[in-house]
Amino acid sequence: MKESLASTTILGKDHTGGVPTALTLDLLRLQGEAMTLGQRAKIVGRFSPAEQIDIHQEYATAQAVFWKKWTVFRCSQAGEGDPNFGDVQKVLGVNRYFAREIVNPEAGAFIVDLGGGSGTVPASFTKQQREGLAGCAIIDNNDLLAEKAEQRLKRMSIANSRFINHDLADGSLPEKLSEIISAAKPSHVVVTTNWSLYFLDAPTRTLFRSCLDPKVIGGRPSRLVANCITVGKFDREKLKQGFIKHLPSYLARFPKTTFRAIQALKQMEQFADELTETTILRTAGEFETLMREAGLTIAAVNPTLLWGQSTAITAVK
Repeated sequence: MKESLASTTILGKDHTGGVPTALTLDLLRLQGEAMTLGQRAKIVGRFSPAEQIDIHQEYATAQAVFWKKWTVFRCSQAGEGDPNFGDVQKVLGVNRYFAREIVNPEAGAFIVDLGGGSGTVPASFTKQQREGLAGCAIIDNNDLLAEKAEQRLKRMSIANSRFINHDLADGSLPEKLSEIISAAKPSHVVVTTNWSLYFLDAPTRTLFRSCLDPKVIGGRPSRLVANCITVGKFDREKLKQGFIKHLPSYLARFPKTTFRAIQALKQMEQFADELTETTILRTAGEFETLMREAGLTIAAVNPTLLWGQSTAITAVK
């Protein structure tokens, strides 16, 4: 497939507005490098109409294949089955920090978790935070996760909670979401997305716009809290250094899980490599841009998660 533009920036700048995080098409050609599918999908609007159709189809197919292969590894809980992503996440603690300190739901909140998988965000709240929720809706379209998420929600005893099997890739929310929120009678709504929303720009922008739409949330106070990879990819060396530095404390707190996490590291690298090849990975700055284009206001940015590798962005209508 030929690129339509002679010189096109693949990725934007990082959230600090610093040095561009990727090369132009011209530079890639000079260095003999090919664009990944994820990179092409990110700038799909800059290709010809025929090429856009091809990229859309290729991306949808690749995503289906990727998640069929990796769902069990990515969405299993710590200690469940073979060593998995959940073991690594539990040891690193990024989900706990994001859920408890950044999302930090007040009593009476209704949680809408976009691309929430098996329910990692609500599961990472403290017991007190979970008990104070008015309700929770996890939205994802992976059939392998539905039963797992339902069982997890049942164990957590969150009132008015459910898994909604719905494809967010076209930018639409479930039709019944507004009714579900209204029935729970929450004081406010918190929409979360944790390292998810690997969709094209247009549907992602639509999701950001509609998830805080008064018609959906019933005019209640609301906010969107997104956790994303700071510069669109992880720095393995920094992650390795951070992991080694804190290894003694991990072993003291989670000895069994830490050993499982170490066993899962090789698969983690393979997962990350394939994710980078096939998936749209946005920088924090690109997430902020889409939020602003959706009519939202950035209320807070926390770039300190996972030793600076992950950034949490809070936006309001």
